[in-house]
Amino acid sequence: MAQLALLLPAAGTAATATAVAAPTFLGMTAATWGGISAGVGALGAIQSGQAQKSAFEQQARATEQAAKDRELQRLQNLRRAQASQRSYWAGRGVSATSGSAATIAQQSRLGYELERGADISSTGREIQRLQSAGSAAQTAGWIKAAGSAANYGASL
Repeated sequence: MAQLALLLPAAGTAATATAVAAPTFLGMTAATWGGISAGVGALGAIQSGQAQKSAFEQQARATEQAAKDRELQRLQNLRRAQASQRSYWAGRGVSATSGSAATIAQQSRLGYELERGADISSTGREIQRLQSAGSAAQTAGWIKAAGSAANYGASL
């Protein structure tokens, strides 16, 4: 007990306490800088997610345009094939609207429709995949931003 008494101020003496100031840089504490850093990180995560979403949306638009271009090319090929078939049958004196000639033209049209349907389905799935990926990227950005804010809050 005698040693403990030496550490305590003597009765009747004024005890002075000095507060130790937190280190600062440019007048801001480490906690303030941490908050700024977390905010900048969160903003960067949100912007990154939005940029990725925009990129996926652009890919979806390009995919849709490519599908329109393929459709135009298919239609031009069908028309050329049918014109060639009509010319062939007309050169032989056969009506292109009946019999074997009509069956061949019908098969050409059926092939076109099948190819068109498959392309529409495939393009639709690809556009949906790109849109989903864009939404997921944007959501990931928001989640990362929330994580930055939570990490900062936990460090206080």
